[in-house]
Formats: sequence, structure tokens, C-alpha cells
Amino acid sequence: MLAAGLAIAWLAVVVPAAQASVANRPLASVTFDGHVQVTASSGTTVFVGGEFTHATDVGGHVVARGRLAALNARTGALLPWNPGANKAVYAIAVDAARGTVYVGGDFSTVGGSTRHRLAAVDAASGAVSGWNHQADGRVRALEVSASRLYAGGQFTAVDGASRNRLAGFTLADGRLDQTWTPDASDSVYTVKVSPSGDRVYVGGRFETLNGAAQHGFAGALDPVGGAIVNGFAGRVRYQVTALAVTGDAVYAAG
Repeated sequence: MLAAGLAIAWLAVVVPAAQASVANRPLASVTFDGHVQVTASSGTTVFVGGEFTHATDVGGHVVARGRLAALNARTGALLPWNPGANKAVYAIAVDAARGTVYVGGDFSTVGGSTRHRLAAVDAASGAVSGWNHQADGRVRALEVSASRLYAGGQFTAVDGASRNRLAGFTLADGRLDQTWTPDASDSVYTVKVSPSGDRVYVGGRFETLNGAAQHGFAGALDPVGGAIVNGFAGRVRYQVTALAVTGDAVYAAG
């Protein structure tokens, strides 16, 4: 998360990954007039969300960017992508296979279309898609797997159906998943799918997950039914605000 007016630091990597070196000075890039809350990358594009309303490009030009923007990952240049949300964006997930960027937050409109805290936009044009679901509270986390979109936050219902801070959507038809219905007792701040796709890790301020206190603050869920994966016990006793997952480890911050 970046404070208002600070630039995102772009570090040049100019050799293959096996021999990668990083420059000791950040490259010139875009600055924003409000907090950046989330970034997500896909190929050579970095999608940015937050509380800003304008960006200053590398040439010093101030342009309107309503809480959503996109940058070139190699040069830091501001891209034309500009869907625009009327309130803060806290979560972004990219479905590269379908060319879709999912966003979540506090907003009620994106691109001029009514969208209550959840929206999907075209990754190339920024046009708002017909995917339209309503969460009754802030969406703080989004994660795409091969077949589903997972959401976490402070909501208790999606499309009028009970969903206690966690919800899933099927990518094939865009519908709210009726089988993935786990229950977190308080806010969910982060959702990450394991590389193998067999677990959905969640972190937040919840003291119980599916009613189990031993999986509070950080837990693992089945990706289809939402049941707790008892083989993972995070043993964290304070709120978790970020997770990163590799093939054999889960890293937590809070």
C-alpha cells in the first residue's frame, strides 16, 4: 500500500531470471494523488486500485484515473485503461485466460454502470462486462483459480444470499457458487489459492472459521465445498492482512 503522491518503484531486470539483477535506483513511473491499495499483474501490465482520482504520468501530465489504472510493467508508463470506480478499490484479480479483470471494494458504480462492490471489466479496453453481483459490505480480497473466483471481505450476503465474508463464483457461467459457502466470523483480508489448486488459504480478523477456533485468523479451505482442510493449522493469533503461497510454504503478514 502506497501513500498519496508516492510513486510505485519500478526496478529494471535486464537479464534472464536465473541471473537476474536489480538496479539500485527505481525507474521513473506514475504517481497518484491518493492511496494505492492493491496491484495485480498480468503479462506486461500492472493493474492498480485504490483511493486516487488522478495520476501523474512520467511526462508530468496529470490525468483522471478514478481509483483504477493500468501501467506498463517494464517502463512504468500509464496505459489508456480507465474504467473508473466512484469509491475505493481494495481488490483486483486477473483472469488472463478470459481477458477479464475482477475488482472489489466500496464502490457502487464502475464505468458509469451500477456495480455494488464487485465488478468485472475487460482487461484490454476497460469496458464493464455484464457480470453483475451485489455484496452488502466491503470486498477486500479476490483470487482467481482455474474454475472459480473467490472473494473475501466484510460482507454477510451476496445477491441476497447469506455469505459470511467469503464467497465463490464459477468462471464458466459467472454465477454465484452455491456449493462454496464457508463461514468466517469476522473480516477476511486475503485469499490465495495454492499452486496445485487443492486449497484456498484465507486470512483476516476472524477468530473462527466454519465455527472452529483452531483455524482462526489463518486457515485452509477445500476449493469446491469450502470445508476446512485440517492438515493446515496456521496457529496465528492476530489478524492476518496478507498471504503468499508457494508449492510448499505459506507466508503470512499482519
